[in-house]
Amino acid sequence: MTRLICSAIGALALLGAVLVMLLPLPPQDLGVLEGPLYCGPGASSNNTLQMMVDPDAVNRDDSAASSAGRSTPEERQAEARRAQRNVQICQGAAKSRFVWAVALLIAAVAVGLAVPSIAGAARRRPRAR
Repeated sequence: MTRLICSAIGALALLGAVLVMLLPLPPQDLGVLEGPLYCGPGASSNNTLQMMVDPDAVNRDDSAASSAGRSTPEERQAEARRAQRNVQICQGAAKSRFVWAVALLIAAVAVGLAVPSIAGAARRRPRAR
């Protein structure tokens, strides 16, 4: 029975790790004066796996369109700094989710494989009389 329960908990933790990696990142709050930052093209967000593979995918379409209308070098530099800050914010969110996914994966392996074998070894050991 212990093996079945631990296997079920391990499978749920494994499913949680996969979901954490594949669900889209939530919009990042930049404060009161700015709107939310979506970690993807347009008003959608990439998932953690996409952000780890291609970190520069943060609002690639929006930043290219808005920087084309800038006329002065200062405005173009400010736009480049804003785009770099957005990439850093989204990379931070993706790395945080990646750490949680790895922690869930380790928990799944520990609970699903290690705990049943330790409990089984404790049951098989003869008791001293």
